[in-house]
Amino acid sequence: MNKNLRLIVFFLFFFSVFGGINYYVIIRGRQAIPEEFFPDYLFFPLLIFLSLAFVFSVMFEKIIHYKILAFMELLGGTWMIYLLYFFVMAIFGDLFRLLDYFFAVFPDSFYENYDLVKLAYLLTLILLLIVFSIIGNRKFRKTEIVHKKISIDSKKSTLNKIRIVAVSDVHLGDLINVRSLRRFVEQINNLNADIILIAGDLFDRNLQSVERQGMTDVLKTLEAKNGVYGILGNHEYIGNVNKAVELIEKAGIKLLRDSYFEIEGTICIVGRDDFTNKKRKTIKLILENSNNELPKILLDHQPVNLSEAVENQIDLQISGHTHNGQIYPINHIVSLIYKLGYGYKKIGNTHFYVSSGLGIWGAPIRIGTQSEIVCFDLELK
Repeated sequence: MNKNLRLIVFFLFFFSVFGGINYYVIIRGRQAIPEEFFPDYLFFPLLIFLSLAFVFSVMFEKIIHYKILAFMELLGGTWMIYLLYFFVMAIFGDLFRLLDYFFAVFPDSFYENYDLVKLAYLLTLILLLIVFSIIGNRKFRKTEIVHKKISIDSKKSTLNKIRIVAVSDVHLGDLINVRSLRRFVEQINNLNADIILIAGDLFDRNLQSVERQGMTDVLKTLEAKNGVYGILGNHEYIGNVNKAVELIEKAGIKLLRDSYFEIEGTICIVGRDDFTNKKRKTIKLILENSNNELPKILLDHQPVNLSEAVENQIDLQISGHTHNGQIYPINHIVSLIYKLGYGYKKIGNTHFYVSSGLGIWGAPIRIGTQSEIVCFDLELK
């Protein structure tokens, strides 16, 4: 199956599932809300618009005014998060009805006030989602600084300690705008890093938004004694990988694409191209001519094939991509998909850290997860 056919099959499958879930939720919502409160001629157009808002923002981002585009992304992204909870609760509602059909668990008063019960069920869920959204927005905006002390073999490094500040999944664009970026840069600079590492998905998708807001000029103000280094993530490929490379380099960030950079006599920083690139090099091939007497820090956006880092004697691998699921309970699904979906783990002599990310995708909401900057204090012994 060629690439274009695979894409067609994927999108047909995605839109079939997405459309089916939206249809189910919209119909159940219509059944719960009396028409005199919310007539059909308002209900259906509004819900259909919310269902399609994010898709339209992606399809027409080059022709829609950027303020309208950002608004549609926000609405559509929020709806996609709400859709998950509406879908789950609608299923629960149907399961309860099925249970009652066979076992008559509800009293007669339940059916005497059935319309009121359905409306109360829906309004309670909406109220909870609004409360969780307010808390979730704060979880995104109030970035947590995660401090990790790790001891690694100094080999022949001239240092005995080094501070690395790492971020991933910043997703700069329409939703994570230049104001958010200024706040991020200030928080990072306050940590007085020796090295700043960006583990992929610096940009979201719309690179026109990045340029229009002058974000590369703000990125230039990142301060680290031994430089700022980064790799590509899958979203740089989703947008425009060549343009993303141009903007990253314009921002003064040393981009590592299947390459390494040795800070003289101290440490070796290794950067892999994203897993999206099926022709990316193996770690072994990247390190073919490197100095084995220096500690090695690996940036690899997607935390896959962790054993490869262990086999190649990487001291610390930093990844992102997962967002730790961003919203509950997807964080639990992430932990089932990946050997390490979030946090710290040591395998053999290799330390791994998968960040939940600094930014978000879809909507500025985190439910059950937290945006973070990771500050590594490495002791070289």
